[in-house]
Amino acid sequence: MMTGRQITDSPDVDSSTEPPAVPKEVPPAGPSIGPSTGPLPGPASRPPNLMFDTTPWKQTKTKIEIPRNGWVYLGCPKSNAVCYTDFHPEHQDGLVVKVHGATMTRDVGTGTKETVAGWAAYWGGPGNEWNFSIEHKTIRTNWVATLEACKYALELFASGQDTFIPPLKTLVLKTCNKHLRDAFEREIPRLLREKWKSKYRVTYRDRLLDLYKCIETIKEGYGHTSVKLWFVEQEADIKEAVDLLDPILTRA
Repeated sequence: MMTGRQITDSPDVDSSTEPPAVPKEVPPAGPSIGPSTGPLPGPASRPPNLMFDTTPWKQTKTKIEIPRNGWVYLGCPKSNAVCYTDFHPEHQDGLVVKVHGATMTRDVGTGTKETVAGWAAYWGGPGNEWNFSIEHKTIRTNWVATLEACKYALELFASGQDTFIPPLKTLVLKTCNKHLRDAFEREIPRLLREKWKSKYRVTYRDRLLDLYKCIETIKEGYGHTSVKLWFVEQEADIKEAVDLLDPILTRA
């Protein structure tokens, strides 16, 4: 059940004159979440760097996230230094989306309990129709739920990638899930080197393969957008996505 839609917050661009990059129209909901199809991606000439480097922002003590016009843009780490104007808080060709997945055992009455999973993504708002929260009753781990949040968010972005003007150069997935960090940082690059031949269970490998195919589709699409993962330590750092998901997990 998708509820988020019912919730309704590069090159340097001079934000004082240019309109923000927003899609001309919101694509329809419903990216599929299914098994991998098609040939396996070939080995990369070098391991891909899928992690988001926050160093430039820390060095200049500038904000990484700039909410504006219903989206969360990447802040400009060179603001007030070498940008075209003194007022240049964000790069309009970079977006941040907060993703979250979790499971919970809840009482459904008459002494019966059930385990339910869910995932959510916060693109900005309130009012951004790309925000979503989804319930699922067969997934049993937070890690898989968070991975599905990323995959669903990437499929949603791919369906509307060509509507952003100017095209987006960077899409940052923000998460506090350590297993997802390990997947982006180590497991996917290693599986690429090994041509996806792995000692892992097939279901685990295929989940990572599905995720990587989404990343490659976006990279090869309009604007050649790079996907990066931003790992944070606390759920408080992705509070908006957590708040989207909590009502689904806690309802009777």
